[in-house]
Amino acid sequence: MSPFKSLARTTSLIGLSACLFSSHLSALSIIESESINREIVGAKTSVVPTVVCAIISKSAAAGRLETCKFAVESVAKYKPTTLSMVISAVLRENPEATESVVTAALSVAPEMTKTIVSAAMFATGEEQLIVKTAEKIVPSLVPAVRSSIVSAKSARALSADKRRPNAPVVVVNNPSANKPVVVKAYASRDPNRP
Repeated sequence: MSPFKSLARTTSLIGLSACLFSSHLSALSIIESESINREIVGAKTSVVPTVVCAIISKSAAAGRLETCKFAVESVAKYKPTTLSMVISAVLRENPEATESVVTAALSVAPEMTKTIVSAAMFATGEEQLIVKTAEKIVPSLVPAVRSSIVSAKSARALSADKRRPNAPVVVVNNPSANKPVVVKAYASRDPNRP
């Protein structure tokens, strides 16, 4: 073997081992990431949120944030129709991962910004954090982000109203109209509704 081939082979082996070693320290190992991808791709659409939550709950506490990020990225790539349900499910169980999950989802699927922001806002209510994160990743879509935030606030209020039928009047701030929007009643409370 020539000295150049030997040097090239040694260099590539060192590079490969450094890649594997550094990926294990900073993120998931290759085996773990492939296992997560297989589980998500193999799951039926209706159970993807459950599968992702099970994967995250099985992960070690130290690597849970990385697992959340990778699982959401994987869903955005392979099962994008379930992304909003997955984000809601993940953030309800792991609200501390809001910034990481929103960043991961927006990085992979910026065309789904409204869906991602609405799902995160509905799950956590962390308006400032979600807006700041979205401004970093997709600065050109800030108006769409803000309108999604307003929609998600309304949906959260409606959801709370269904759980508490005698809830007080809900006020949702609408930044585009520069005045509050007052929601006085919902169709579910209408006695004349068929």
